[in-house]
Amino acid sequence: MKKWYVVQAKPRDEERAELELANQGFTIYLPKIVVEKKKSNKIQKVQEPLFPRYLFIQLDYTHDDSYTIRSTRGVGSGLLLFGGTPAIVPDVIIEDIRSMCENSAAYPKPLYQQGDTLLVREGPFKGLIGVLEKINAASTGEARVLVLIELLGKIQRLTFPINQVTLA
Repeated sequence: MKKWYVVQAKPRDEERAELELANQGFTIYLPKIVVEKKKSNKIQKVQEPLFPRYLFIQLDYTHDDSYTIRSTRGVGSGLLLFGGTPAIVPDVIIEDIRSMCENSAAYPKPLYQQGDTLLVREGPFKGLIGVLEKINAASTGEARVLVLIELLGKIQRLTFPINQVTLA
C-alpha cells in the first residue's frame, strides 16, 4: 500500500529533486506558498517552498526501490528517518497542506504587517527604529512604507522606500 514519506532535498534544489523523482515515475508533492518579497524597490508576489529542503513522495516502501531516491539529482540524504524508520505522513495531513497552499494564492503572506517594528537601513534616518503604519504602492509601482518614529520627543510619520527598511 502506498503511503506518503518525506524526502530531504539539497539546499535550494527542491524543484530539481521534484522533477527528477517525477521522471522516475514517483508521485511527488512539493508544497509551495505565495509570499511577498521586495525586489528593486517593488513588492512582488513569488512562490516558494512551504518547507525549504523537504518534499513528499508517495510510494510502497516494501515494494518500491527507495534506494534510487537517495542517488537522485537534487535529493540530499534521501528519505527522512526517525530511528532508522522512514517518517510516514498521513494522507489527511497532505490534504490539509494542499488546501493551505491553494489558499495562499488568494491570501499571500505579506512582507510586513501593520505594527511590525522596522529598522531604517539607509538615508539620513539610518539606525532609527519605528512601527509600520501602512504600505503604499505608488503609481510608478515603487512601494513605500509609512513608519511611526519618535523624534525629539514626538511621534512623527515618515515615509521610506521599501528597500530602505527591514524588520528590526
